[in-house]
Amino acid sequence: MSDRRELKAKIRGVRSTEKLTGAMRTISTANYAKAVAAWGSFRTYADACDGMLREAGDAGFPRDPGAAGDAGKGKVCFVVLTGNRALCGSYNEEVAGLFARCLRDDPGADVIFCGKWGSIHISPSVTGRWEDWPVSDVPSWSEAAALADRLRTGYESGRYSRVDFVTQQQRNLLIRKPVRETFLPAGADGGRDTAGGPPAGDHGFVFFPGREETARALAEICFRGKVYGALIGAAAGVQGATMFAMKNSNDNSRKLREQLETELQRLRQSSVTEGVIETSVPSGNGR
Repeated sequence: MSDRRELKAKIRGVRSTEKLTGAMRTISTANYAKAVAAWGSFRTYADACDGMLREAGDAGFPRDPGAAGDAGKGKVCFVVLTGNRALCGSYNEEVAGLFARCLRDDPGADVIFCGKWGSIHISPSVTGRWEDWPVSDVPSWSEAAALADRLRTGYESGRYSRVDFVTQQQRNLLIRKPVRETFLPAGADGGRDTAGGPPAGDHGFVFFPGREETARALAEICFRGKVYGALIGAAAGVQGATMFAMKNSNDNSRKLREQLETELQRLRQSSVTEGVIETSVPSGNGR
């Protein structure tokens, strides 16, 4: 009887886990569909923003002449994109592994964690200044714009000499690769004066109210778009990994529950069989 009680308790626990993982799988599936739809509709625009930023170079990001970065003292800033929860399998660990290698190259770098998992589990390894930048499971444009403005201000003031994103590049639902991508400076020599002629990219056009103002306004919009593309792309990867992890967990819970229920039925049948045998066998006096 005690074995049957223990099995029933185990079945209740496994059934609760099965319900929880099933609910998380449903939520992650909905978030993945939302993130993929947003990324699919925005990807072409994000690529165009990246191209315009490379063309303009630093022309759209005027830096303070007396800034520390111009004196070679600006820090590298890493923006680490992880999930908010430890439910996405090895996704977060892969990002953490790449970030650890990056941190060995720039041990005193500033770090911005976009994702609660990173600020909790990776931040103890950071020796420099770090901060937590909360983002939703499916980031909005306003969240991306706020982060982009924060990074642009740090770069233009000279606090940052370079801004690198550490994230996962998702090729499809099953294949992804940890990457480190430089977001600032935006380009090499694009948009600067060459040989006394018109600046690269001008093509003889007259800008109003002025080339510098136009370049700065364009860079602000494009940089926000590039950051949003990175955030929404990472969100799609996180939700996809979570969906698969929760599916596997839910399937394993279901299989374990079925095994325990089968074992419980065997114990019940065995108990019934023993009772039938005891009632059918004559007593010891042979009558």
